Amino acid sequence: MKSTPSCLPCYLKQALSAIKEITEDRNSRYEILKKVSRILPELTMDKTPAFNSTLILQEVSKITGIKDPFLKKKEYYNQLSLAMYPRLKDMVKNSEDHLETATKIAVAGNVIDLGILGEVNLEKSLKEIFTTEFRLNHIKHLKNDLKRLEKVLYLGDNAGEILFDRILVEEFLKMDKKVIFAVKEAPVLNDATLKDAAEVELDTITKVISTGSDKIGTDLESCSEEFLDIFYNSDIIISKGQGNFETLNEENLNIYFILKAKCDEVANELGVNMGDIVIVNNKYLN
Repeated sequence: MKSTPSCLPCYLKQALSAIKEITEDRNSRYEILKKVSRILPELTMDKTPAFNSTLILQEVSKITGIKDPFLKKKEYYNQLSLAMYPRLKDMVKNSEDHLETATKIAVAGNVIDLGILGEVNLEKSLKEIFTTEFRLNHIKHLKNDLKRLEKVLYLGDNAGEILFDRILVEEFLKMDKKVIFAVKEAPVLNDATLKDAAEVELDTITKVISTGSDKIGTDLESCSEEFLDIFYNSDIIISKGQGNFETLNEENLNIYFILKAKCDEVANELGVNMGDIVIVNNKYLN
């Protein structure tokens, strides 16, 4: 997915969200954001929004010397999500369709996107998700694939959110699927790393690896050879969140994108409205 002029304000919004975690002083925030904005002319529309956002956030870290401005927030949402785990498991257990319920729970966690939404209300998201229908719903295709295919690669998105993903991963494991969960090599925004996976105990149920990259989304050019080998040899790829969609929607692989459309550009690319939730296979997008 290529960037558009509408992406520019979002880049600065993400930068400001990171700066707010670093300092409470309004003048300092203003000066840092001015310095960050100087690299805007370097951003081009032939790159993905995720790629350009990464450059902006790397500039914030370069100027401030803070490599992980969202560290405390990530730890907070990891612990908050972990406390919800027993209730989430009960929701699946008491539902008629375990896989679809687990998928909706995974989408509910996709609101933990501090670069776009800032503060989030997980309880509200969880409540609303069960009165919301998937705008694009390829769950039947996923079920058919799971009957005949074995190797699943799950591309995680944000810290805290990956506990909600764990619920869906556990459903795959019940089907005797071989699941590998991938997170970032190093901090960017509030994306999950190996540390976050350990905090929500995801590494106790399945293999967790790093993509080898510290860029938003799954930027294949910056990923490790180990990850790429797994990526291209997986039968099913579950891609969570907008960043992964932005970087992978043109890949010709069996990818299921699970997300809530949180901006007009992603919604337009999917052919849905902002705020809609989807589980969509990329074979039906192009």
